[in-house]
Amino acid sequence: MLERDDAAVDRTPPRVLKAIAVGTQRVDVTFSEPLDRATACDPANYAVDRSVQVLAVAWLDDTVRLTTSPLAHDVRYTLAVRNVRDRAKQPNVIHSGAKAQFILRSPDRPLVVLALSKGQGQTAANTGASSETHLVATLTPLWPKWSKNVPPAGDGVSLDFGEAIGEYAVDLGSDAPQLLRNLKSFTITGWVNCRSLKVGSGGNRIVHMADTLGSRAGLDLVVEKNGALVLGVNAYPDASPARSRPNAITVDAKAGPDNWRFFAVSYDATAAAKNVRFYIGDVHRVAKLDRSVTYTQGSLGARTGPLTIGAFNPKTRAGNGDRMFRGLIDDVRVFGSVIDGAGALDLEEIRIIQKGK
Repeated sequence: MLERDDAAVDRTPPRVLKAIAVGTQRVDVTFSEPLDRATACDPANYAVDRSVQVLAVAWLDDTVRLTTSPLAHDVRYTLAVRNVRDRAKQPNVIHSGAKAQFILRSPDRPLVVLALSKGQGQTAANTGASSETHLVATLTPLWPKWSKNVPPAGDGVSLDFGEAIGEYAVDLGSDAPQLLRNLKSFTITGWVNCRSLKVGSGGNRIVHMADTLGSRAGLDLVVEKNGALVLGVNAYPDASPARSRPNAITVDAKAGPDNWRFFAVSYDATAAAKNVRFYIGDVHRVAKLDRSVTYTQGSLGARTGPLTIGAFNPKTRAGNGDRMFRGLIDDVRVFGSVIDGAGALDLEEIRIIQKGK
């Protein structure tokens, strides 16, 4: 005989796990279970405070993407959800307003900004949020040198690392800012003007922030001899699948003004696939998506080392001068979030940064 097992009957309504602003008019909402498509896609079942309108809903099984009226940066919003059903035989419904909060992170408030416009002598100013503990970055002797060769949005000076091999770098302190530890998502942006793609083992470092004690916590962004950008997260980049297309970074021995390339590399440990994205632009063209890759390495480790521009950080640099970047670098910025995927900026935000804003 078969008996009905009441304990096995699903009586639990869906829960809102998180809401993430992924653009100025897009919010991704994740639920605890797959949803009924009709109720999940009804804009009337969603409400955002501060007079924000929900215009449309796209269904992604246990996640929905809301299209909203424009959101303001750095404002905390509250999303209320009601009348959304699950797929149980006797559907469970969110009757009262299940709520989640989200913030659209401002591209004008990154964690690190080495725009170099305020640099002089042997120091460059950091104007990002981490400046409370890491106000200045220090240039190694001899190189890099200050240069007036700048990209279109430059503020007057860049840093020229030259072409000769040497342990030349810009170091942001002797340890990693606390704000850059344990990031679940991040975006690195900057401008480079490459003089040579003669590279050392594993590529030439553009932005490096990694631990040397075995954990390899942190990140490593390099350029290889074919002009591809490669990202390593909590690992050396040598075997990383997170690679842009070849010739993303072009070469001009004279570092002419048209050779400046804008790059943005985003990483989102909360995304299941296509969580690394490479964007490339130049002095004439706005940034476009170059390639998206699946590379799931978890959050940045807590033991990550100092952030360095143009080479290995001080703990790793000795004897590795051939891994330095050969050319000019300007306006390096790092964005990130320890909470969610908001540190992986979208194309609209990246293009704002490319303009120097």
